[in-house]
Amino acid sequence: IDALANGKNSLQRIASYLTSEEMTPYVQTLPPTQGGSIELKNGNFLWATSEPPKDGEVTGPQTPALCNANLYVGPGEVVAVVGPVGTGKSALIKALLGELAPVPRMVVDRNAIDSGNEAGIDRPSVVVHGNVAYCSQEAWLPKGTIKEAIVFGREYDENRYRSAIYDAGLDKDMDPDTGVL
Repeated sequence: IDALANGKNSLQRIASYLTSEEMTPYVQTLPPTQGGSIELKNGNFLWATSEPPKDGEVTGPQTPALCNANLYVGPGEVVAVVGPVGTGKSALIKALLGELAPVPRMVVDRNAIDSGNEAGIDRPSVVVHGNVAYCSQEAWLPKGTIKEAIVFGREYDENRYRSAIYDAGLDKDMDPDTGVL
């Protein structure tokens, strides 16, 4: 029964992904030059919608994710993005991965207006030199105990189990004998 419940959850996630709306690509991946680098310019993005179509009409994303974000990370630099919940850490990462809906920004140039020309448009862009690896912060555990999730149907091995707890940084948060936090 657990396997069926887990399978249903997995199928729902896959279906949600496959039925999501296509987005205009804004990430350009280039070969590395003297190490990897990444640059975000004109970062105005909306969260992509995950709501199903209502009355046959697909609604576009509406919730702002990032406004006027710019970032450059050069070769060999290590960057930590820290801050309280809801301040844009995940939005920044998703923007760098190309998973948000880009929003062009109108640039008002006083000289262009005076001469009768239209204002310019700055489109969000991300340029990556090299490869990007990403490990999501979204945790998902099947039903059961933490111990059952760690063992995951394999034969129980005490040393391997305790090593997994230590490697995951849970050794100070839980009792390894009971699996209780």
